[in-house]
Amino acid sequence: MAQPAPPYTVSPDLLAREEFRAACETLDFQAIFRLMRKYDGASQDRVSSPVRGLTQSRVSRVMSGESNITSLDLVERIADALRIPGAYFRLAPRPWEAETTRADAPPS
Repeated sequence: MAQPAPPYTVSPDLLAREEFRAACETLDFQAIFRLMRKYDGASQDRVSSPVRGLTQSRVSRVMSGESNITSLDLVERIADALRIPGAYFRLAPRPWEAETTRADAPPS
């Protein structure tokens, strides 16, 4: 039986793109979600499923310009679930960023 796909997280390649960083900095989730689809091949469902309280239909409405994401709580949940560093959204480093840094640090 096939293993389910792991939850979607933004790829390092997309995180490195200047257009993605700029969209995050301005909280342009229409552009953010479109870039996730363009460069990571992430469907609306794949983007929304790891984020508590974010539905595929909301992602669709944001991508079509009918809705926007302005709630700080939702921005933080998106950053955490999709592993987008807090600095991209002008937030403090997220708790998981310290864990990643420690795991990547060479042994002393």
